Amino acid sequence: SHSGHHHSSGTSSRTRIRTSFDPELELPKLHKWFAENRHPSRSQVQEYVKELNSLESRKGRKPLDVNNVVYWFKNARAAHKRAELKFVSNDSNLSNHSFANALATEFFLNGGGNHSPGKASSDASVS
Repeated sequence: SHSGHHHSSGTSSRTRIRTSFDPELELPKLHKWFAENRHPSRSQVQEYVKELNSLESRKGRKPLDVNNVVYWFKNARAAHKRAELKFVSNDSNLSNHSFANALATEFFLNGGGNHSPGKASSDASVS
């Protein structure tokens, strides 16, 4: 039997990734709320959803569901945790994926690690 082959059930789980938040209007709000409270209650999230769904950016788009926002917070917490492991910092900007990734990249590029410490110290002009 080819039960593994019908993809109809798999697509439903993939749809939630299609939920996009408007970078101009919605994400700034989410980041602000996240900075204020990383663990909002479900009723609190319902308030957020109501506010997001009333924005101009939602007109003509699928209204957000509580789970969309719950899921965003879950991801934001995970991203924030990863960022905090790399940089011990309380900068709320770290909840922003790309910012944390840019920092991480910069950190690794500037932190070296791809040349031997011995060589580096002999090359560097000691001030």
